[in-house]
Amino acid sequence: MTPQSRQVHVDGTAVTLFEQLGKPLMLTMRMAAREMNLWERVWPRLAQDFTVAAFDLPVPDPATFDDTRTLFRGLADRCVEVAAGLGHDRFHYFGWTGGAALGLHLLVDQPDRLHSAILFGTIFPGAERRHLDRHLDVLGTLLAHGGTEAYTWWWLGSSLTGGYVEDHYDELEAMVVRRLDVDAGRALDPDRILRWLRALFHPDITPAELAGVRTPTLVVATPGDIQSARRLRSAIPTSELTYMPGPAFSPYEMPDAFLASIGPFLRAAATGNPTTPETNAGLVEVRGQGSVAGAIEVRAKEAVVFLHGWLMAPDDFQPQLDALSSKGTRAVALAQPAHGASEAPPAGFTMGDWVDRTVEALDTLGIDRAVLVGHSMGGMLALAMADARPERVAGLVLAATTDEAWDIEEQESYRNAVSAVVMGWGPEVAAQLAPVLIGGEHLGQHPAFVGSWAHAVARWDLPGMAGLADAIAGRDDLTHRTPSVTVPTAVLHGTADDAVELEAGRRLAGRIPGATFVELAGAGHALPLERPDDLTAAVLSVTEAASS
Repeated sequence: MTPQSRQVHVDGTAVTLFEQLGKPLMLTMRMAAREMNLWERVWPRLAQDFTVAAFDLPVPDPATFDDTRTLFRGLADRCVEVAAGLGHDRFHYFGWTGGAALGLHLLVDQPDRLHSAILFGTIFPGAERRHLDRHLDVLGTLLAHGGTEAYTWWWLGSSLTGGYVEDHYDELEAMVVRRLDVDAGRALDPDRILRWLRALFHPDITPAELAGVRTPTLVVATPGDIQSARRLRSAIPTSELTYMPGPAFSPYEMPDAFLASIGPFLRAAATGNPTTPETNAGLVEVRGQGSVAGAIEVRAKEAVVFLHGWLMAPDDFQPQLDALSSKGTRAVALAQPAHGASEAPPAGFTMGDWVDRTVEALDTLGIDRAVLVGHSMGGMLALAMADARPERVAGLVLAATTDEAWDIEEQESYRNAVSAVVMGWGPEVAAQLAPVLIGGEHLGQHPAFVGSWAHAVARWDLPGMAGLADAIAGRDDLTHRTPSVTVPTAVLHGTADDAVELEAGRRLAGRIPGATFVELAGAGHALPLERPDDLTAAVLSVTEAASS
């Protein structure tokens, strides 16, 4: 049962507390006053697994500090003090915009106090900051001429969807009134607000400092801050990225979707075992309840590496991973760019760039040579790897793929599909793409698949799909180079594949000397899902041939 909130005081600080005895503490923080109730729709869900606390920090005047680092360090210290006053030496932290900026300082300056961190709406600019300065100029004009009330209306209007603002005007008007009352009590005038915004827009935490962070961290991105989120994800080695395709105030306007996007990280954090991406192929950090142990793991230099298809996922290969594990064979399934927690590629990304990125991943994992198992676009990548870096490829299993370049019409059709995913992914778009990408056989046997698929993909960095589309649509034709492949190869193709025609698979197998062609009657495009046993048999066969 979710506890009711109550008000407590810790050394003079009023705290809204959802107390769950025995549950870890989570501090939720943004610099907007609690009375605006921006958190109220997610607090009850968070309180199912955590003792949740929220309080108003003073909004300091940067003019009274020598530097913003000192300013934020004082706020971070206050968070630690309040947590200790509530009986918790360590805590989970959920920071939103100004609270996220504070979260960066906690990660760097107070790492021993944090179990995990969620950062939403973080401003983490790159080298180009002139656009931020212009934005601050606009906000300065608004504050100077319209005051805090006009600024607050702009803030709400730009952070919620137009439909929500239209349908909930009275609700938002009451929020504005509450904010004006609270800010008046905190002596927040327009000039001070603008100085605070300038401090937020020019954070003094450096990538070099973030490179040392070891706290499990979830970076949550929306369309408006995706570039900043990607930079942050790249800077923090123990972070992962989830994408929330909604407005800046998603926790308020669409709390269910927002909570679903952070749900896996929350559940892991609540158990005391949040996962972090591996950052070193030899040195492993083993995390448990309140402790970290170092270990050295000796890993095989050869492996089977799985490369999934577009809008698919690494765990599609779970049956093959299990089969290889039972035989003591090292197996790795990589999340492709812009899929899962993987960083999205930039515009103009090429297949050559993709090969380089994959080789870099193999180097990080300590894999010198691999049997590549590629499904659809993963197969295209595997073929490009075999062409550009043949010394890294021990064998190929190619499922529902082709070595032939697309003509202009096919490229345009694919880019249109990518645009639909980027602009409007949801159950409707998923239902339109499923018959082509998945296959009728699997959909008929699993009627709930489309809904769960739509939900999973919604968490990814979908705007980054545009860069991936550049590599896929613009890839080279390899038909004249495929005959040079000399490693053991199996090609699998379904007779009912509506994404890549059966004959393309047959032609591919015919061009590779000694390749085995497996025709799967009635199967569609998603062979890892539709025909896992056939794929497993091919993987085991090629792996055995590659090792002999």
